[in-house]
Amino acid sequence: MLMKKITFILTCVLLVSSFTYGATGWFNDYVLIDKNSGGEQYYWIGGNPNYGTELNNNDFGVVVSLVITGCDMKYWSDTQDRTGGAFYYKIMSSDNSTQVVAPVEIIWSHASIGGNDYQGTLSAQTIDLLAGLTKNTTYKLHVWAKNWGTGQGDSWLSNGGANYVATFTTDNTTGVNQTSNAIKVYSEKNTLNARFSGQAHIELYSITGQQLKSVVVNDEFSEIVRPGVYLLRINGESHKVLVK
Repeated sequence: MLMKKITFILTCVLLVSSFTYGATGWFNDYVLIDKNSGGEQYYWIGGNPNYGTELNNNDFGVVVSLVITGCDMKYWSDTQDRTGGAFYYKIMSSDNSTQVVAPVEIIWSHASIGGNDYQGTLSAQTIDLLAGLTKNTTYKLHVWAKNWGTGQGDSWLSNGGANYVATFTTDNTTGVNQTSNAIKVYSEKNTLNARFSGQAHIELYSITGQQLKSVVVNDEFSEIVRPGVYLLRINGESHKVLVK
């Protein structure tokens, strides 16, 4: 009889615990990234949503610009207690041994979308992942996420603590607003500009290699162009320029 009572009590405790603590989860989770001013693309983390590109193990290749523009995350709680969330990123060396950029928290806009489900969104961001990095160097981008609530605590999306990791390599040519050997190349208001000393042979190319202009000028060069990435050669020295 005593054993039956103990078994009954344990069963009740387990049932109460299951209702008290519940569960949380994630589904259809994306970070939005614009590579080389080509427009934002959806990169998924967590489970495969059958849309977009997997961020984990992705290689962006050589980049002249790499910008996080937002996120679109979905998550659930069977006790409907979620109150907010954020995604995080950091940048590591190519062998993951050295932290180059410390973890950054980006809090998203949180909303209930019915039932036990929630959505975290963020748009129109300009998080420049290349800021302060060394040219012609390979790095690892780590991304993970967390949502939180009142009863069930934090729910992590972190690949078991390993994070979702992509690779990229910074370009080895002179970028926007940088100076090389007394040559300054920069862009402003849909205009590509160069300042230098003396006479120079200027060659302007699209990112696909099409020559747009070839001219000899003195001291400066300006050209109105559409937004995009361009290659500007000044006396044979190449500069990649991002025009917004």
